[in-house]
Amino acid sequence: QERGYTAERLEAERVGFSDGTLGEVAQEEERKILDEIGLVDGTGGRLVFPVLTGTGCLALRLVNPVDGAESVRVLAEGAYRAPDGTVLLTKGQRLYTLRAGSKPVLRLQQGSTAYTDRPDLASAGARKRFAKDAAEVMGLNRNTILLDLDAILLESERAQPAAVTVPMMSEAHRREALALLKDPRLLDRLDEDMTCLGYVGETRNKKIACLVGTSRLLPRPLSAIVLSGTGSGKSALLDKTAAFLPPECVHLMSRLSAQALFYASPDMLKHRVLIVDERAGSQSADYSLRTLQSQQRLSLAFPVRDGQGSTRTQIVSIEGPVAYLESTTSRDVNPENLSRCLVLEMDESPEQTQRVQESQRHAWSNGLGLNGRGSNGHSAAEITHPWHNAQRLLEPLPVRIPYATHLTFPSRSVQARRDQGKLLTAVAASALLHQHQRKRDGKIVIATLDDYAIAYYLLCT
Repeated sequence: QERGYTAERLEAERVGFSDGTLGEVAQEEERKILDEIGLVDGTGGRLVFPVLTGTGCLALRLVNPVDGAESVRVLAEGAYRAPDGTVLLTKGQRLYTLRAGSKPVLRLQQGSTAYTDRPDLASAGARKRFAKDAAEVMGLNRNTILLDLDAILLESERAQPAAVTVPMMSEAHRREALALLKDPRLLDRLDEDMTCLGYVGETRNKKIACLVGTSRLLPRPLSAIVLSGTGSGKSALLDKTAAFLPPECVHLMSRLSAQALFYASPDMLKHRVLIVDERAGSQSADYSLRTLQSQQRLSLAFPVRDGQGSTRTQIVSIEGPVAYLESTTSRDVNPENLSRCLVLEMDESPEQTQRVQESQRHAWSNGLGLNGRGSNGHSAAEITHPWHNAQRLLEPLPVRIPYATHLTFPSRSVQARRDQGKLLTAVAASALLHQHQRKRDGKIVIATLDDYAIAYYLLCT
């Protein structure tokens, strides 16, 4: 203010910090810049705007208020993805800003020079063209820009789901959830509650989907593909399955790009249920899904340039295990993926169609289903909340099947090896779901013949 500099705009940009300041590093850099440009009056100096990440400051933009000319001073190397999808990346004195949209805009700035284009970062050819043109305009090394673009692509595809707050469980809710877990009719009650919310029939598939969701707590969870015709209720099954699981345990996706899972945060998938509504949205991710199902983890190695200008290899690991569900109308599914999954077929009989139609008529007749309420008058939240708490009370304990060596299984094909594994995992998932009704050997849950009966009925009859 002594030099005639007005800081209101700068102050307005500081709202991203909980304490309302830029932080010591940014403040010191701000003082250096103000000393360098020697502000004389409010119009002769440059306005300073911090590039904020919400937890720090990556760079400062210096704007001439007379002609709008802008230059950039990078404070630290880093990457940040804003809630609106905008990606910021700093390397050396280079600042990249990728603005999300149907046609994303990428802007590269260094000092007072800049280059802007709309490249398709998923295309190697588009990245090479951007690097070539930007290098010519800005006098930079093309390979350096290519490495930067790889880092931007990684950050832009990195899955960052909104944080889900797990509510505190009251003692009354805990007792309610425990009573549910101790009910011998546990899976039948699930079927009844889903029916109450308008999803009629499909008893077998409802229960299998519940076991798949519960198996997320096992070292090698189940996966399932719902394979049936259009309008048969595939999406409704996946939606209802997700609704009866705790929100913090489910990732419901419409689409997975080829590299999306490799760029997930390290623990995003660990003991979670990944649901893709339509297989058409996940086909490009077939390889990563197979690897995740087999190895229970993903690893990606890629080159990065450090602050000294050297290139090194960085390895990112995404940990499982993860249970997986998807649906499709196509019979042309990659056999390598199909062999790892349970295949669920919907009931397309006239009788099931009649049940669905009757449910629709009742929903319009009493108005309950149209207002998000069950046929018993309770809200959807009131019906699903006890199931959320019940799943939260389940412990990821090891399971022993004491009679496993007495079982026999067809051995006519190599596929039978995986099929027997699915059956045994379903037995373990049932034991885990009923762990408050099963005996334990220390921390090990002991599966009973009831668990085998459940798994055999659901998968083999």
